[in-house]
Amino acid sequence: ETFTRPQRLQCFLAMLTGLLAINAAVHSYPGYMTEAREFIVSGVLSGLLVFPVFCGLVVMFNMRPAQVKKRLIKRAYSTREMDIINEQRQKLAHQTSLYP
Repeated sequence: ETFTRPQRLQCFLAMLTGLLAINAAVHSYPGYMTEAREFIVSGVLSGLLVFPVFCGLVVMFNMRPAQVKKRLIKRAYSTREMDIINEQRQKLAHQTSLYP
């Protein structure tokens, strides 16, 4: 997933604002009594009108270049160096175990 939290929030708020604006435009007749099926029709209409905008935002964020993640890169040591380090550790461990 390449979305950051602000981008997810922007997509959500764009969809929510679009739905609210279209529903406000449909139901803006003062004193007009509406029936239940009109709410269904306005909900479907607002969903169909806002969905392309939402898809456009999703496509826009997916097409941007992804950030390179910083991660630790293991450093490769030669086996000879590792053997010398292990020998020195063993010598030190042996010397410290001899102390009272």
